Amino acid sequence: MSALPENKSYPGLSRRISAFSRLIFTLLIIFFPLPAWGQYPTRPGSPLLDPGDDASAAPVRASLVAEYSAITPARKFYLAVKLEIKPDWSIYWKNPGQLADKGTTVTLHPPAGFTQGEALWPGPQRLSSGAVVEYIYRDVVLVIFPLQAPVSLDGIKEVTFTADCSWLAMNKAKVPGSAKLKLTLPVAGRDETVREAPDRQLIYQMLEKTPQEAKKADVTLHRTWSDALTLDLRVPGAAYLAFYPDRSPDWVLKSPADSGAAASDHLRLEISFLRFGTKSPVTGVLEVHLPGKNSTRVVYLKVSVPRKKTDL
Repeated sequence: MSALPENKSYPGLSRRISAFSRLIFTLLIIFFPLPAWGQYPTRPGSPLLDPGDDASAAPVRASLVAEYSAITPARKFYLAVKLEIKPDWSIYWKNPGQLADKGTTVTLHPPAGFTQGEALWPGPQRLSSGAVVEYIYRDVVLVIFPLQAPVSLDGIKEVTFTADCSWLAMNKAKVPGSAKLKLTLPVAGRDETVREAPDRQLIYQMLEKTPQEAKKADVTLHRTWSDALTLDLRVPGAAYLAFYPDRSPDWVLKSPADSGAAASDHLRLEISFLRFGTKSPVTGVLEVHLPGKNSTRVVYLKVSVPRKKTDL
């Protein structure tokens, strides 16, 4: 077959090639649409899937559960958003790590007159792949809310709690999910005996995995700024330490894959400050492994940022 002359134009052929190219591009857009920029970044080979309408096929099941089967006036109690995760799937902690812009979110809406405490999140797990670190949950997780009923519930037979939650489930694919939850409980008399709810034991098991102050967790923790950007953590006798940072507009953990965990009693955190003169403390969760059975501790970490060299 003879080659086409280099300097001769073929308008009809050019138009046909151009039209064919546009057709191919249109088909790619239709069958392989791109997610919105920054919405759900995915690992290589992990496509974003539509969760669909089949709840039984969804990788995560959400429910609102209680400590007791009824509400007693003035009594303190726990409610929890329960997220049951299918085997081989995971969801993010409230700070997702490096691959997503948004972690799991949970908001509780109690009735008027109820006092609500801060949400209690169990410590997550660390998932590391090369230079990328993510903070995840597997199997089942409860986000727990301490509450107290009002002193008087006269004339009220039942109360309804609602909650909103969202998550991103991950396996070979990523499936976003969300739920609007509702739980209605009867109101019992002040002196009436109230049965424990089926999930009470699980709530207390999960409470043991929520962060505590180092002293309460029976952990000796030494915190020292070796310079303005380096925080040294030491737990004598620990075999492993891992830090899960809170999300902050003022600072980030630099290179989590390198400085976020260590198989020793010493962990050096490299902090990058995003705002000059920030006053926000470095906060997050410290996972501590000590020798012996049942030796994992989850410690709440809050360290003030040094203002000057004398604070180091």
